[in-house]
Amino acid sequence: MNTQESERWNGNGLMRAMLRLAELLATVVLLSVSPALAGGTERLPDWVVKLNHPFQPPPQGVVPDAKTAIGIAYHVWCPMIVAAHARYHDAGDWKGPTEQDWQAHMVAHLDHGVWTVTEPDLPVGTVGGAIFVFIAQKDGRILHIILTQ
Repeated sequence: MNTQESERWNGNGLMRAMLRLAELLATVVLLSVSPALAGGTERLPDWVVKLNHPFQPPPQGVVPDAKTAIGIAYHVWCPMIVAAHARYHDAGDWKGPTEQDWQAHMVAHLDHGVWTVTEPDLPVGTVGGAIFVFIAQKDGRILHIILTQ
């Protein structure tokens, strides 16, 4: 940790960091609301609707394994965390973890057709929380995203 980071976590800097984390959590919660619940306006192009060709996912779903689920979670979570980081820190060049690091660090479990992608148990005393990304096995929809504290 460099001097600037150290100062950020000392005294009032710690309070600001905690408030920023709370704001990030609120952002994640707001972003995790399903479009259907939020009154989304997603619509297929007319030419696709006119084809009248229903989507038939493969029997194992479009997210057949843990590696695929972890990859989807990476591509959903990282842009959100990089944007939040850029909002609160001067280091605008931070790109987040590499996909290879993410794949090596995260785990995925399938239960009742829903993949849960998360971090393994965090060490005691770790600052921050865990990430949970819930993905539908059948069609790959992001069902929910949670960041714990």
